Amino acid sequence: MRQLEDEAMQWIAHLSNDQAPAESFEKFSLWLNLSESHRLAFDSMLDLWADMGLSCRIFDQMGRKKAV
Repeated sequence: MRQLEDEAMQWIAHLSNDQAPAESFEKFSLWLNLSESHRLAFDSMLDLWADMGLSCRIFDQMGRKKAV
């Protein structure tokens, strides 16, 4: 699971960038939907970001609130 959490954190950091291309969101969506483990890792890392007080604009851009 640690590898998936690392990947999830990389996606969050990448997609939070103002200049992330639209195709990145498509690739992220594919990654996210590979398995329930991917979704759980993403939610876990997203919660960690929120706990640290970091904003995450991924959901504004994707129109979602939670990965699961």
